[in-house]
Amino acid sequence: ASLTITTLACLPAVATAQPNRPTVQVMLQNDANVPSELVERAKGEVTRLFGLIDVGIAWVIDVPEPGTRLRVVSITTWEPSDQKVQPSVLGYTQVAEGKRGVRGYVFWRRVELASLTFTARLDRLLAVAIAHEVGHMLLPNGRHAKRGLMTAPWDSGHFRAASAGLLA
Repeated sequence: ASLTITTLACLPAVATAQPNRPTVQVMLQNDANVPSELVERAKGEVTRLFGLIDVGIAWVIDVPEPGTRLRVVSITTWEPSDQKVQPSVLGYTQVAEGKRGVRGYVFWRRVELASLTFTARLDRLLAVAIAHEVGHMLLPNGRHAKRGLMTAPWDSGHFRAASAGLLA
C-alpha cells in the first residue's frame, strides 16, 4: 500500500540525502606493462580502501581540464639509485615541505619481490602500494602515520594484512 501511495503521489519511496564525499582523480600509468587484469583488480582494491574512509577514487584516462586536480601514479620498472630510497621501499612520491605531491611511482619489481618474499597476493600488494602513494599526495607534507596503510616501514604483519585486504 505504501508503494502504491508514494507512486501515485509521485514521491520517492525513501528520501535520503547523499553526502557529498570527496573524490580524488587518479591517473594510473602502467609503464611496467603489468597485466591489465591484475591492474584492474588492484584499482578496485584501491577504490575499496579509500571508500572505507569515505573518499571516492575516480580513475581517469585522459588529462582533465586545466585547473582540475589530478594525481598520477606510475607503475614502473625504473628504480631509484638514490640512497634516500631504501631497497625495501615499494614506491616513492616526492612532496615538498608545505605542499602536496601530484606524482608517485610504484616500483613493480619490488612489489613482485615482496609478494614472493611475504607470500602476499600480488594484486592486493600492488593496490596497497598505489594507495600508499596516493595517500602521500593527500596528506600534508606527505607524512607517514603511526599505523595502517600509511605506516613505514612495513613488516611481515603489514604484508599479511595487505594480502587479506585488511591493511587500511
